[in-house]
Amino acid sequence: MRLRHQAAIRLAADLTGRGLSFGLAYLAQRVLGPADYGELTYALAVGFVLATLTDLGLQITITREIAGQQTHADNVHLANAGLTLKLLLSLPVTLALIAISGSRSPAAQFGSLVVGLSLLLNSFVEYVGYTLRGWRRADLEAGWLLAMRAVTAIGGGAALAAGAGWTGLTLAYGGSAVLLLAGSFLWLKMRSDRFFAPRLSLDGGLQRRLLRAALPLGGAIVISIAYTRTAVLMLDVLTSPDQVGVYGV
Repeated sequence: MRLRHQAAIRLAADLTGRGLSFGLAYLAQRVLGPADYGELTYALAVGFVLATLTDLGLQITITREIAGQQTHADNVHLANAGLTLKLLLSLPVTLALIAISGSRSPAAQFGSLVVGLSLLLNSFVEYVGYTLRGWRRADLEAGWLLAMRAVTAIGGGAALAAGAGWTGLTLAYGGSAVLLLAGSFLWLKMRSDRFFAPRLSLDGGLQRRLLRAALPLGGAIVISIAYTRTAVLMLDVLTSPDQVGVYGV
């Protein structure tokens, strides 16, 4: 019964969160011009693809490993080892985001970087959710993922409604990501007796094992996500952000 209850909560939260994200995208289409909406679409596409490179299937592996451990101490060690590995993978991704954002038009560079970094930060909130699933608390995972999407949608919608445009929307993305990441880590720290307090944990042997186990699935996930964004990425290269914006609508 508890499993069904958690599955129902997870499904409802996912549908609600995706609906909020769609609502923000719809509002952005109507408020932003084709060029700015094209820049947003491109930044989101690049951010999604690069953020996935910091997971590489690690999230599924961590969930399975935590669910299979016998002691709380082992779970804490696993969660922090995975978190540290994800942080290390984020370093080259951050450099790539900086380089790609720097190649955009001067007016779009800052906003593109903020959107990309916000998706990278959101991936850490998603990592928290996967650890909670390993602890068999899919309901808590659903709550954090819904909060992440809701805060982004509300902040972005408020920025657009206030006439802040592209700059305000990108700052809303960045602000919501920082807020949710800080909130999730603080929440975990307050409940370290039940879950884990986030901290750096270098364990080369364990992290290599996690990476080897995650890579086959991770490669497939990266290819799948990159494939679904190919049209946006290629259209931007071959034409202009205006055309990307028209395509996105």
